[in-house]
Amino acid sequence: MERMGVPNTFSSALDDLKLLVASELQEMESLIAKQRHSEVQLIADIIQHLILSGGKRTRPVMLLAACGMLGCIDERRIVVAAAIEFLHSATLLHDDVVDKSDMRRGVETANSIWGNKASILVGDFLFATAFQWIVSCNSIQLLSVLSNTASIIVSGEMQQLVHSSSLDISRTKYLEIISSKTAALFSAACESAAVLHDVGTLQRSALRDWGFNFGIVFQILDDILDYTANQNELGKRTYNDIVSGKVTLPLIIAYEGASEKDRIGLRGALSRERPDPDLAFSYIMTQNAIEKSVELAKEYIAIAEKQLSHFPDSAYKQKLLNLLNSAVNRRF
Repeated sequence: MERMGVPNTFSSALDDLKLLVASELQEMESLIAKQRHSEVQLIADIIQHLILSGGKRTRPVMLLAACGMLGCIDERRIVVAAAIEFLHSATLLHDDVVDKSDMRRGVETANSIWGNKASILVGDFLFATAFQWIVSCNSIQLLSVLSNTASIIVSGEMQQLVHSSSLDISRTKYLEIISSKTAALFSAACESAAVLHDVGTLQRSALRDWGFNFGIVFQILDDILDYTANQNELGKRTYNDIVSGKVTLPLIIAYEGASEKDRIGLRGALSRERPDPDLAFSYIMTQNAIEKSVELAKEYIAIAEKQLSHFPDSAYKQKLLNLLNSAVNRRF
């Protein structure tokens, strides 16, 4: 049931939040844009491609909104926001190579245009630039939070590489993987606001956990969208996970509830030689796996909501809650 006053789409809720941090976001964009002037033309071209590809900037927006909620006006927040966006962009460049993706956000991926080697190296450049920015903040705590997060993300990507092609993967392992590869950076973004404003242990922990649980919700819904969104909405082919052999929550739930006969059929539908996405999706629908995935996401929404109770009411807090609660209506 839709809550009173909560936008019915993730997109509009994110736009509302961006309005609150519009000036800071513009400063961040200006800092990022300066990297287009790299002496190495290929680096400049790929960064320009990333800037024009329509990134949502969700992670830096959450950092800046958390700063607003705390009353933090530390000028370093702009640099940290840019660093977080570059860390995220670097993981996307590497992900697209690993996943052999040719579309993201409705446009061709960098690896499909310039090749895998260039994408990997520019991803490395973004990582390096992000940490140059972080070091410039002269905060060991910030450096500790974000360097630890980078390590966790890589660990999560490695776990996904090892485990996510198997239908035998458990929900526990799936949640462990998305905790590392997605939730960790959301968590670090929000915790960074706490570090910048030097809040107490309780509020710092609450912001860290808020970001983490939001990230879990975000990734579960992202995985659901691979089955429920059309290509124009998602910016990539639907059933991409099935075609690429990636097992995510809806498939895990479908396999858990399937009979032995249906498990055999589902394995056949995911055959690397000739995958049958429509057949696989029929098993997902039979087991109500989409609805069950949404219900799990709602459990994390409830956990995340409690974390923001540690902060006084404000426009920033309300818009963050709106974003969280609209996640189940996410269309991109």
